[in-house]
Amino acid sequence: MRELVRAVDERRRGAGQELAGYVLDAAAGPPEAAERVLDGLAEATPRTWLRLDAALRSWWAYGRSGRYDTGALGTLVAACSGDGRRREEALARACMKTDRRLLPILVIRTADWVRPVRERAQDVLARALAEPPTLTAVGVALEMRDWSRGGHAVEVMSEALRNVPGARAATHRPTRRLAYDLWHENEALHEDVVRGALTETDPVSRLRCAEHVAQSQDVAALQRLLESKSVPVQVVALTELVKLGRPEHGLPFLTAGSSPLRATAQWAARRAGVDPAVRYREMDDAGARGRVAGLGECGAAEDLELIEPYLGHERPRVRAEAVRAFHRLGGSASRLAPMFTDPAPVVVRAVTRVLRGERVMPDRRLRLLLADPGRPRHVRRAALALSAARGSWPRVEADLLLLLSDDPELAAPARSDLGAWLRTEAARTYGVPSPERRRRVRELIEAAAPILGDDRARTVRWYLGLGR
Repeated sequence: MRELVRAVDERRRGAGQELAGYVLDAAAGPPEAAERVLDGLAEATPRTWLRLDAALRSWWAYGRSGRYDTGALGTLVAACSGDGRRREEALARACMKTDRRLLPILVIRTADWVRPVRERAQDVLARALAEPPTLTAVGVALEMRDWSRGGHAVEVMSEALRNVPGARAATHRPTRRLAYDLWHENEALHEDVVRGALTETDPVSRLRCAEHVAQSQDVAALQRLLESKSVPVQVVALTELVKLGRPEHGLPFLTAGSSPLRATAQWAARRAGVDPAVRYREMDDAGARGRVAGLGECGAAEDLELIEPYLGHERPRVRAEAVRAFHRLGGSASRLAPMFTDPAPVVVRAVTRVLRGERVMPDRRLRLLLADPGRPRHVRRAALALSAARGSWPRVEADLLLLLSDDPELAAPARSDLGAWLRTEAARTYGVPSPERRRRVRELIEAAAPILGDDRARTVRWYLGLGR
């Protein structure tokens, strides 16, 4: 049962019908089996309940209609019938109001397309909510927010959530976030909100706690939030401290690894009367990555000589940051071209972005890199990216070179890119390549035909004008 529920959660093909069949079999069996299945469904996520309902209402399940028990599971099956009369009859059963395990289905029926079913479900739900709902039932309602008739369930269940203990620990994120919003509305204890901003695992709920603390303008609490490991929380706290006249708190974050936090710190430094560019120039190598990034963001062309030594730094992320900063301040792309074969993928990605609009890397050099089995994958993928930016002929040639490689992890993206070219760019191929390139591409298509298939190979030739 758990495996079936997990398969539906993961949207495995056919899992919804498989789970529905399991439920139908249990409903037609002994009461003990029905109870076990219903207990197992308690672990299902809100979306799984919606998929189960859809599967049980399908023509496939309707064709299996038979005699099911009149207990809770049989009621669930009847409430999900493709027959509106059976759905309405199921809602009238006493267990629909009293058995909390059926609440998710009752919530779904409040948005039923048949008015009598919908109105009966809404009436039963109102009585069932004399006790707090389950978190799963609330989650089902929140998953129905975009339904044309789901507004009633969302409104009723959102209000009922106020009375559910432990709602802020819900695993369903929309439910958890709503619980936090309601908590803030009810004027939660300040210290608890600070703790939530520091320890909450859901990023949205954590940020809302931080924003709530910022509204309090509690300087001591905001200083505590600066110690958070969450960048958005730190940004909120620092922004509010600057507004409260405490910009000096931004100076330690000038070398932060996060660009939003670094930008906020630079703003704070200026408010404190400190020129961040000057501060970056005076720094040592203790925060090399942040210093290089800051120079690229606040510096000028004369700072290139400070950045250039970092292009050879031992740490890959520092080298990558140096590439970005060097380019941002107007450094020559030809100086960065040799780093295209750097052993670190993060550096090669940064160099590729710089060289994409440049012609400092000759086509012949790219072909050699693409065809060289001794080159690392990340370098050959980057050569494909640069080739693709130069037009259809270089792109197709690069795709074919990697498609013919012995490395399936390179051949797969090349096949995908060639398919994307055929769908979006092939019809706009008007350039006239050199005779040498035409010959190379023709030979590559012939070699790749067993991999591409005759039809696709013929299509590629036709778009390139090689079939005429």
